[in-house]
Amino acid sequence: MPLSCDQSTTARTPLDTMDVWADVAALTGRFYAAAQGHLVGEGWFASLSSLPTTELNVCGLDSSADGRSGAELAAVLGTELPALVFTSKAVSPSARDALMDVGFDVTPVLEPVMCSRTRPRPSGGPFEVRRCSTADDLDTALDLTAAAHQVPRHFLSSSIGEAATAGRASVWLAHQGDQPVSTVWLTRVGACLGVMEMMTPAEYQGRGAGRALLSHALHTEWGESVDRSVLLGTPAGRRLYESLGFVAVDESLTCARGLDDAVRDAIGQSRPSDPS
Repeated sequence: MPLSCDQSTTARTPLDTMDVWADVAALTGRFYAAAQGHLVGEGWFASLSSLPTTELNVCGLDSSADGRSGAELAAVLGTELPALVFTSKAVSPSARDALMDVGFDVTPVLEPVMCSRTRPRPSGGPFEVRRCSTADDLDTALDLTAAAHQVPRHFLSSSIGEAATAGRASVWLAHQGDQPVSTVWLTRVGACLGVMEMMTPAEYQGRGAGRALLSHALHTEWGESVDRSVLLGTPAGRRLYESLGFVAVDESLTCARGLDDAVRDAIGQSRPSDPS
């Protein structure tokens, strides 16, 4: 499904679904994967921190994946490593069957694979938005992310925290007064910006902090050599991303192993066995 350009000032070549999946594979590899932890096969990718927490092992089956793709990825993941596998709704059911055979379940709500070709304008509001530039700033962002993910903080520090320290990611915070209320983590591969993590504690949601933060961060990082931004959305965050120009180029029936129930609730996913 092609993504047409909605940026009026510059002609763009449309991106198709496979282009965006290739971006996702590259971005997650740069952001999440430990050394030697980024693996790619025909129809699949795995970006593995190899830490025992679901959200830091991010994998995918793109729209070309078949049963062999699923079996190859299942063999890489084994029977114990917690992981998320974003799977295009177009994949062969046999690809997901291979994951279910090693303990994955399929989340019940489709999740958007999204792309924007438009640099957003900062939305403003009663928030101070700034890029993290000190160790204290990074600590604050890690604290917010750990609380939202229900992930031990030291896991985040040794994975995405290390990516920020090494210059593979930029981290942004929004404050309301003295209180940090939202954080977003970005990375870049070539001309593509990736929105990798975005966290706003429940008590601050619905006030515009996330919109102010993401619009400002993307506007600032979107230099002349950037022509698109990509993200793996959640049901809870979809409306925000669409309001900033992101369009779903595919939908994912996401497979998860070891995902905390509190995180499922936060992103708008019930357990597959729960009534929808």
